[in-house]
Amino acid sequence: PQSDIPVLKSTYKLILDHPYSFKTYDIGLDIEPEKSVEDGDSVYFWSAENIPPKAKEDFLPPENKIQMAVLFAPDNFMISGSYGSTKSWKEFGKWSWQLNQDRFDLSADVQAEVREVISGLTDPYEKTRALYRYLQSSMRYVSISVELGGWQSHPAEETFRNRYGDCKDLSTLMVAMLDVAGIKAFTALALMRDEGIVYEDFPSNQFNHVIAFVPLENDSLWLECTADFRDIYDMPYNIEDINALVINEN
Repeated sequence: PQSDIPVLKSTYKLILDHPYSFKTYDIGLDIEPEKSVEDGDSVYFWSAENIPPKAKEDFLPPENKIQMAVLFAPDNFMISGSYGSTKSWKEFGKWSWQLNQDRFDLSADVQAEVREVISGLTDPYEKTRALYRYLQSSMRYVSISVELGGWQSHPAEETFRNRYGDCKDLSTLMVAMLDVAGIKAFTALALMRDEGIVYEDFPSNQFNHVIAFVPLENDSLWLECTADFRDIYDMPYNIEDINALVINEN
């Protein structure tokens, strides 16, 4: 409801033609909706008056991108035949895992090429660095997503053969190559820093990016797999100081 100028009145009307479980999250507002029934439909009505303009100041952090809002999320959802839940982060992560769990397989000849890249290396940190540099030099970033493709990565083998992919494709490939090297890694859902923050107590699809997480014995690495020229310890600003949802079988 907020703009760069004062807003005298703003309303939002949600009409459900059948019972549907959803949740809301208030940011800078404390509004309870009016509930009614119209022609058999459940109606929720939010109204706010005399809303001040957004506070503006140089160098405000991304947290201030949204200063007043009511966010909505369904408790259960379906995308292209895939059913998921936002009742908890664990449930939402489970949906993402089931969507992508069979995408990490690599053929024998690709595995042989991966082993060639790390030949002579024994330290997991150096293996990770070598494979990260190989990914950077061999793959291009290309993003084309249709329907479920916005959430489901292409198989790692396909990305390797094509030599291109988007953030989730490249991160999936990176995790698959690390697995060949005997290093356990995971993909992680992220919201890029300049787009705001993830609200921890509102489990929902708040993400627009995928990165790779490598929990080594003495350090944890977060890899931006779309970056062409960074070292593994040089984290881009847009994934610094964020909350990420690591996806695994649990």
